[in-house]
Order: sequence, then C-alpha cells, then structure tokens
Amino acid sequence: MPLKKLLPESFRAWTRRARATWIATSARHTNLSREPLSHIFLHGNGLEIGALNNPMSLPAGAKVRYVDRLPKDELVALYVDVDPKQIRDVDIVTEGETLKGVPDDSEDFVIANHMVEHCEDPIGTIRHMLRVLKVGGIFYMTLPDKRFTFDIKRPVTPFEHVKRDYLEGPETSRRAQYVEWLRHVEGLTDEVDILKRADELLKERANIHFHAWDEAAMMEMLARMQSELGFQFDVEVMSRTGLEVIFVMRKTGSVPKAPC
Repeated sequence: MPLKKLLPESFRAWTRRARATWIATSARHTNLSREPLSHIFLHGNGLEIGALNNPMSLPAGAKVRYVDRLPKDELVALYVDVDPKQIRDVDIVTEGETLKGVPDDSEDFVIANHMVEHCEDPIGTIRHMLRVLKVGGIFYMTLPDKRFTFDIKRPVTPFEHVKRDYLEGPETSRRAQYVEWLRHVEGLTDEVDILKRADELLKERANIHFHAWDEAAMMEMLARMQSELGFQFDVEVMSRTGLEVIFVMRKTGSVPKAPC
C-alpha cells in the first residue's frame, strides 16, 4: 500500500507546507527559477494567462486552462514568427486584465508571466487575479526588471501613478505612457514626431510595456497595495532570476471592492 494511503491528509498537508516553507526560505538566498517554484506551489486546478508558446512547467496532477484575449487561430495569424504547433490551445477567450466570465473564488492558482507590465491598470489586473482565486490559492507572477530590458532608459513607474490608474482609471495617463515609450524605448527625439506617433499608437491601442519597474519598485507596489488599498495576500517567495523577478503570492482574504 502506498505510504500516502497510510498517512492522514492533515499530516500530508503539514508536510507540504513545511517543505514549501523550507524551499521559500532557501529561495531568498539561492534565487530559484520558475520551474522549481512552480512545482512547489502550483497544485490543483488553475489558469495561465497569455502562455502562447511558452507555458509554465507544472507538477504532476496540476491541471491548467489557458486564457488569452484571442482564440488560437487568431493568435497564429498575429504571431507569424512563432511555430503554430507550439502555440497552446486557448481554453478561455477573455481579457486577462479582467478575467470576465471566470467565477470568483474558483481557482487554486493563476499564472501571469510577463503580462502585468502590459496592463494599463496593473493593480486592477492583480485584483482580478486574486478575485478568481480561492482563499489560500496562489498567484504566480513574473515581472521584468527594467534595468535588464529595453526599458532600461525609462523612469521607474511610481506607485502614485499606478494607484491613480486604479482609483481613477488609466485613460488620463495612456497618451503619456506612449510618449514615454517613444522617447526612451524607440529613441525618437523630434517632439513633433513623438506626438504624432503617440496619437497613432493611441488610436491603435498599441500593446506596449505601459509600466516599468525595478525590483525595489515592484516590492513597494505590492506592500502599498496591502497597506493602503486593503489587499489581502502574503508574498510567499520573491526570487530574482536573470532579467525577471518572480513573486509567489497567497490569497489570504477577500479582495477589496472595485473602485467606483
């Protein structure tokens, strides 16, 4: 008879928590990468947003549904440089920022790798990730550190900016974000050209990195979401690996009401 059949579930759950705690402590010193952390924390049934052709490796028994804003055939047409055979089938077609149609408190985990920086309202996006999680569920998020990407010349997005986008809506800052992108990423210098191109991007609703953070700014954002906006989650692990920072967060209570 397998050993797990002889041990009560409460003991097995304690063992998993103890192991996860040990690994989380180690991660602070060794900077574990995506796969080891996913195999520790991602169990049950969950969602991965925007996986495209690079889905997260999951432990045996974990089941994931893939979420994207477009069905697979449209993703294939859009991403012509990606092997169509490598693009994952999309199980839920909806906007990742809102997860409209996904019930509250329904998922054991949500994965969003290099997705939140593309969102105009990152705090609102994280709120929806937490909304669909069960209490105790895991939000697994990776963000690029601007110091190691094409965002290197951009200023760090201050918390006051993303807080305003959350409370008042991102419409008032959208054009300014395109202008910042054009100056510091695309390298345009002529002011007339910048403003003209910004209007074009605004009309297209072009997908860019709307926000740029370094590691310290990421930590500040999460801490102030808790202290100032009433978000209930614990950061189980933060691990810096190469150009990205991994955050493993556990939902500990109900999500705050959406701003009016």
